[in-house]
Amino acid sequence: MMADRRQADPDDHRPNYRDRVNALPATSAPLDELRTELDAPAPDPVRLETLGRRLIAQVVRGDLRSGILPPDTAALLGGALRTAAAAARASSWLLLADCVGPHRAEFAGTWPDLFDGWPSRYAFGDPPERPVGAILRCLDEATRLGDRTAALRFADAARFGSAEAQRVALAHLAPLVDEDADGSVRYHCGLLHYHLGDPAASLPYHERAAAAGNADAMFELYVYSSTGIAVDVDDRTADRWLAEAAARRHPRALFNLGAFAAQAGMHAEAVEHYKRAAAAGSERAMENLFVMHLLGDGIEKDAERAAHWMRRAQEEGVDVRAVLEGLGLDPEPTLHEHGLA
Repeated sequence: MMADRRQADPDDHRPNYRDRVNALPATSAPLDELRTELDAPAPDPVRLETLGRRLIAQVVRGDLRSGILPPDTAALLGGALRTAAAAARASSWLLLADCVGPHRAEFAGTWPDLFDGWPSRYAFGDPPERPVGAILRCLDEATRLGDRTAALRFADAARFGSAEAQRVALAHLAPLVDEDADGSVRYHCGLLHYHLGDPAASLPYHERAAAAGNADAMFELYVYSSTGIAVDVDDRTADRWLAEAAARRHPRALFNLGAFAAQAGMHAEAVEHYKRAAAAGSERAMENLFVMHLLGDGIEKDAERAAHWMRRAQEEGVDVRAVLEGLGLDPEPTLHEHGLA
C-alpha cells in the first residue's frame, strides 16, 4: 500500500490518528463494574458471571489486543469467574472453559495461572498447561454440578486428550443415556469407544443415535460402511447414510456430495452442494467455492463471487494466502484485486 504523501492542510481541523487513539476509553464499563463487584465484601456470583460474559465478548472482538482493555483484564476476569464458579455455578465453569480453550488466543498470553488450588482432584492426567487439559478441568467441574451440556462438551474435548480422560467422559455420559432424545449422548459414546480403539463397541451407539435422527451419527455410519470400520464395506448402505445426513444439513455430508459431483464433472451441481455445505458451516466448502469461481474450475470465472467466498472463508479461519500460494498465485495482488488486501 502506497504512503499518503499529502501535505497537512492548516484549515483541516479533523483530529489526527494519534488524537483518535487517545480519545478511546482506557477501560470498559463492564471492567469497571467488575472491579467494583470484586471489591465488595460479598461479591454477587450472578453479577460477576454477567459482567464476565460481557467482558469476554469485548476480548473476543479484539479489545485486549488493541489496548482498549488494560493488560490486567485477564487476571480480573479469571478471578471473577473463579469466584462465581466456586459458588457452584456450572455456567461460570463453562465460561472459563471458553476462556482457556476456544478464546485462549484472544488473551494474547496474559492469562493467569488459574489451576492452583482448584476444588477437585481429577481422574485424568492431561496437564492444564495444554489447552485440552485446561478445558477438561473446567468442564469436569461443571459436569459434577449436573450440567448436561458440560458432559457433552467434556466428551468432545476428551477425544483430543488422554485415554484416561476418554474413560472419564464415558462415565460422565453413562447417566444421560436413558434420556437421550436427540441421540447426542450415544453419538459421543460412539466416538469415545472408537478413539479408545474399540470400533465394534462404537457401532451400536452410532446406530441408536442415528435412529434418533442424529445427523453426526449418520455421517459416522456412512464412514463405517464406506471404509469397512466394524462392518463389511457396503456402498449402498454408505450412500443411504450419506443422503440421510445431507438431508439434515450435515456440513461434511453436503461437502462430500459436492466433491463427488465435481469428480463426476457435474460442476454446477457441485457448486450447489458446496453452497449448502457452506451455509451449514463448512470451511472447506467455502474454500472450494472461491477457488472454483476464481479459476473458472468447471464453471465460468466470477470475480465477484470469488471475492464473496474468499471473504467468507477468511472469516471462518481459512488461510486464504496459503491456498492462493498453493494454486501458484501471488496472494497480495490477488487479494487486492478482490478487495481483500
